[in-house]
Amino acid sequence: MIRQRHIFPDAGAACRALADDFTALARCRVATCGRFAVALAGGTTPAAFYRLLARVYRDRIPWEAVWVFFGDERFVPPDHPDSNYRLVRETLLDHVPIPGANVHPMPTVGADPETAARRYEALLLSRFTGPPALDWVLLGVGEDGHTASLFPGFEPPPEAWVAAVFDAPKPPPRRLTLTYRTFGCAARIAFLVTGVHKAAIVSEIFTRPDRAFPAQRIWPQERLDWYLDAMAARCLSREREGVPPSQTVSEPFGCQ
Repeated sequence: MIRQRHIFPDAGAACRALADDFTALARCRVATCGRFAVALAGGTTPAAFYRLLARVYRDRIPWEAVWVFFGDERFVPPDHPDSNYRLVRETLLDHVPIPGANVHPMPTVGADPETAARRYEALLLSRFTGPPALDWVLLGVGEDGHTASLFPGFEPPPEAWVAAVFDAPKPPPRRLTLTYRTFGCAARIAFLVTGVHKAAIVSEIFTRPDRAFPAQRIWPQERLDWYLDAMAARCLSREREGVPPSQTVSEPFGCQ
């Protein structure tokens, strides 16, 4: 597996590079496989990326062949302000010609989280022959090292592709999430992390050897990329050694 981290002068540059790579991969996968299956994330930084796709890259992506799943979801109605689906819909999906049948939000109405997790797992498995081999996944990282809704101390059932979370340490406590097993079957995963408030956890993720943080346990099949702005990467060794803030740095990294 290829592991690469990319450090950009600012969040805008990181989002543009990610959009370029997303677009190129989408076109390649559709040309070779007939579809591009992705799992998207919620959050402020991904929202900027989604707006860029909708406004600048809209006509470059074969949306008719894009399948959209979600890496995690808060267990709230789909029109709730905390809903990841609502954020993705308002910033991206409402503005691109993607068929409604290609969009698969996690079910958060009319069932308890465990039942909803099993429903989404069944849906996910029904779209693939064999394991749910997503082509590309977007993730972020919290200041505690969590990613998706995989928080420190939470272990999803090893056989599960989708797990229910009942006591997340940040509100809302009830959530659904794809599991380490599912992320491990994905072809490529991209972390998008920006802002000085993420600098400490980014440094720990890249230097701590015991894989204590959920974000360190994400291992896709083909490629793992971290897209960082200079503020999020400020504690990494290359930044301390004086890489100019206007320069983009791409470099491999070893086992976390």
